[in-house]
Amino acid sequence: MNLIYITICLITAFSLCLLRYYASSLQKAADAPVHSNLTLPKFMNFNQLQRAILLFGLTLMSVFAFANAITPDTATEEDPATQHAPIIQAIEVNPFKEQFILSYVEYPGAEPYLKVIQEIYTELGFSVKSIATPALTGISLLSEGKIDGDAYRLGRVVTTFDNVILVTPELVRATLVLLCLPDIQCDRAVLNNSKNTLLTNERALGYLKDVDIRANLLKDEVIKNTVEMLHSGEVKYATFMIDERQIIPKGMQMVKLRNIFLYHVIHKKHAALLPQIEKKMRQKRRKLNTTLLKAKKRP
Repeated sequence: MNLIYITICLITAFSLCLLRYYASSLQKAADAPVHSNLTLPKFMNFNQLQRAILLFGLTLMSVFAFANAITPDTATEEDPATQHAPIIQAIEVNPFKEQFILSYVEYPGAEPYLKVIQEIYTELGFSVKSIATPALTGISLLSEGKIDGDAYRLGRVVTTFDNVILVTPELVRATLVLLCLPDIQCDRAVLNNSKNTLLTNERALGYLKDVDIRANLLKDEVIKNTVEMLHSGEVKYATFMIDERQIIPKGMQMVKLRNIFLYHVIHKKHAALLPQIEKKMRQKRRKLNTTLLKAKKRP
């Protein structure tokens, strides 16, 4: 439309100049000697002709200017929402790098908790990469900023590491227990007997500092090995963690030692995201309660 308008304006201006030149010629003819070939018609008056030409040109330009004002320029018009959507999206759901690297400890029955954490970051718009690590390795990588978060950690252990933020509410409500092979002594006295060997890890020992443990300690930070080593007969006793479902490994005896809580943790560089994470954690935790309750009632 702009190009058409400019063209019309140029044509109108050119026509106006041409008509004015013709009018001037007619005026000269009126003043010329009788033998001149140019004659001014009797019905024409120079001043009236000049005003008519000027009015004609201004009228054309006004008409097309008005048309240009009321007609949208569809070739260049953009939807403001579409134009700004990518910027808004980047601010709302991607406050840090696109990929979220999440460490976790492989533990029997921990799948529902890991799934909750993965869902939270997926809903926030991130591509979640989960990596299984030994217990101490994951939290160390997080403290160093090499990963973005860890799925579940003992609250008391987390406080001993720098650069780590604990997310509330707690993700796992658990019990630290002593597992024993069947048909042998299984009580707290096992921990005080120097003739016994106890399979454990630094996380569990952190909750048993007030217990006089005289048994020989065999430490293994790969938690998933615990039940396998008991079943194979390599050890007779081990510390273990069970959640609200109270699911005990098949064929084992159990003695409760401590009630404990595990929390999701993130690196402090993501502190700005904490309110959103905690809001989703509260929502997910309520749904998780229902899931765990159903599993506990299952025969």
